[in-house]
Amino acid sequence: MIQFRLRGMIATAKREARMIKADKNILLIIILAPLFYAFFYTAIYYHKVELKPAVILVDEDHSGLSRQLLRAYETSQYLDVYVYPDAGSAQKAMEDLDGMAIIRIPAGFQSDRQSGKRVTVSLYLNNAYFLVSNDINKAVNEVTATFGAGIKLKILESKGENREQALAHIEPISVRIHALSNPSESYGNFMIPALFILVLHQTLLIGLSESMADERATRSLGELYRTAEGSTWALVMGKGSFYLVLYCAYAVFFLTIGLTFFNLQVAGSYLALAVLTVLMILSVIYAGIFLASFFTRKIVALQILAFTTYPIFLASGYSWPEGSMPVWLQWLANLFPGTPYFQGFSRIVFLGADLEHVLPELFHLLLILALGITATRLRLPKIAKWQSEHY
Repeated sequence: MIQFRLRGMIATAKREARMIKADKNILLIIILAPLFYAFFYTAIYYHKVELKPAVILVDEDHSGLSRQLLRAYETSQYLDVYVYPDAGSAQKAMEDLDGMAIIRIPAGFQSDRQSGKRVTVSLYLNNAYFLVSNDINKAVNEVTATFGAGIKLKILESKGENREQALAHIEPISVRIHALSNPSESYGNFMIPALFILVLHQTLLIGLSESMADERATRSLGELYRTAEGSTWALVMGKGSFYLVLYCAYAVFFLTIGLTFFNLQVAGSYLALAVLTVLMILSVIYAGIFLASFFTRKIVALQILAFTTYPIFLASGYSWPEGSMPVWLQWLANLFPGTPYFQGFSRIVFLGADLEHVLPELFHLLLILALGITATRLRLPKIAKWQSEHY
């Protein structure tokens, strides 16, 4: 029995290879698309962080103290400061996107500070670009706080306090932040590894679905079953073996050479990542064959499944906490292989997790794989029988 299944699987794999070779559309999806899209998408985040965003500064005080604060902003490695003469020209420049924020130093800045009054520097942010605005907000607050602390330090020292006493008065409680993952706080470091996997996930799903939809369109499922010697397991594994080998090779390339190219590395266990990735690929193979069995035209399969890329990624919990999503969406997302995979993936890549730390995600993937196996075993024989009776 095992010998027949292996023979059927090998025969089906050879048939699939011939089919892929003859079908330029599938060949394009599974050979060119993963390489092109993986490096095209990740190239967007090549610099990892935003380059120094343009910030407009309006100095309405024109005093020695305001010029000192201006120089402090200009020396920040995170800001590119442009000085404008008044608020009107600054607002127009921001509307034209010549600057992403406006810093306004008010009139009376120095005199109010010398008289002991609290002074306020206004920051106007273009929050339409929230990543850039967050970085500007952080940089401006850091520079302003440091500058203000420097002024207070000089005042306390002039009153006879030594530097240590003055610093203790300025900041009686300090916070020391330790970034346990992504220490550079870079959005690029966060997105690049996930984009590699997302491209693999979706091109595999679409390419395999195209192949299976073509079987239905050409009414060749009966022939496919005969090639697999009547075994659904041999059919699925034979049809999927080419994709399994190819996409495992892609995964090794992207998670080693690809990450190295972007100066990234996997913090955790490569063994855990390998096991998780193989299970994900197998789950997508079964899911792709099952889903495509409902399509009788390749173009329809392509059109529908191409739109699942972002929903699958967004619902996975990688870019937005799963617990903050509606409950019904959480239940739906748990049916996708990408959900447990991305959760385990982020823990391995960023937090240094080992195999024992991602066991819940592994069991989740095994459950999805078991559902996929059951669904295909129930679905495919019925379609093959229906085709043989009607054509």
